[in-house]
Amino acid sequence: MAIDIARFGGRALRELEGVDLAGLCSELVKAGGENPPGDVSEVAGLVSDWLSERGHEARSVEPEPGRVNILTQVGEGRPSLILMGHMDVVPAGDVGRWSFEPFCGAVRNGRVLGRGSTDMKGGVACIMAVFHVLSSVVEEVGGQLKLVLTCDEETGGRFGAGFLAERGFLDADGCFIAEPSTPYLAILGERGLCWLRLVARGRPAHGSVPELGLNAIRLAMEATESIMGLHGREARPPSDVRDVLSGMEELVKLAPELLELKPEAIKAFVRACSRTTVNVGVIKGGTKVNVVPERCEVEFDIRVPHGSSTGQVIELVEQLLPARKGEVELEVLARVEPSFTSPSSHLFSALSSAAEEVMGFAIKKAIMPACTDAHYLRARGVPTIIYGPGSIGLAHSYDEYVLVNHLKLASRVLCLASVKFLALTGGETPS
Repeated sequence: MAIDIARFGGRALRELEGVDLAGLCSELVKAGGENPPGDVSEVAGLVSDWLSERGHEARSVEPEPGRVNILTQVGEGRPSLILMGHMDVVPAGDVGRWSFEPFCGAVRNGRVLGRGSTDMKGGVACIMAVFHVLSSVVEEVGGQLKLVLTCDEETGGRFGAGFLAERGFLDADGCFIAEPSTPYLAILGERGLCWLRLVARGRPAHGSVPELGLNAIRLAMEATESIMGLHGREARPPSDVRDVLSGMEELVKLAPELLELKPEAIKAFVRACSRTTVNVGVIKGGTKVNVVPERCEVEFDIRVPHGSSTGQVIELVEQLLPARKGEVELEVLARVEPSFTSPSSHLFSALSSAAEEVMGFAIKKAIMPACTDAHYLRARGVPTIIYGPGSIGLAHSYDEYVLVNHLKLASRVLCLASVKFLALTGGETPS
């Protein structure tokens, strides 16, 4: 029997209008959750109380004290859909560089202000509201809707999405992660990452006669210069990824105010998505100015485009290192493969259709240059799309904010897209 999407979707959207999204986002910002150190218990408590007051039973999964993940669900069977976000935020940094208190959560001039407002308390507020208003709809439409809020996306997801994925909590037919994309973009994929530590070992000597020693810092500098040669290296992505990358050139033509990014930032964003990038993030070396350094460490953040792999990157780096054994060694700190969800998936069809109904025009498809929790789901075969309020250009920045209009638009699109996905095949399981 065909499901009346217009009736169920319309009912949910009307109920959504009664949710104070800006107020909820504000309270979430005030609750903090800086990571490090990574204690999100205050945020998790606020979320649990909000859900409980509305009749939803929330489950806490806490791998370590303070590392709390919140899960709740409604309905049963398939199709199943996850609405996902993270409760932790990056540290506020130098408070003196903010023009307002970092965790004030103030609502001014159509904006919610504060650390994490864009990344991603705004998105969390949206999916909490969407889950609530859809709870009664799902019981009639069928399928299962899950709300998953994790504790440590900002430090890699070991206690959050990674922990939950390993234990089967993230198995589903689709997932929307409400990370900041703006309401006008759907992020279908993201580059991989390869974090490497290079260790150079020299021989100490008095700094007045450096020829008697072997300078580890100079060894590390030479190796670093070679590794930087990978920066900007293009790959050959699969055709469906290539089509999305080609379409991203149009992002530069979009009004910068829509994406909350300057034109030059948009160009850098687009360019990075199709290339290998190398960032030297940490250097440690030497003990005293008048001693030839015996040891130097350099840590690299190498981002891996579609069409390449972390294995290929590691092999290339090893080929670039000096041949003298024992003087320079390489250690792999972390590796994540590039991931992608096809635009021909039921998940994107539902999102695209919903966005056009809500906003009156089609959303753009994009690739993310950075990594999110999405790779944990895609690695398990779960189609996953990043779609949420806020701009990636404001994430982790001073004077961070999210537009109230973004909260309203993104929540409406996610609400209708969820109904469409669960009912897309008249109750049949999407393939």
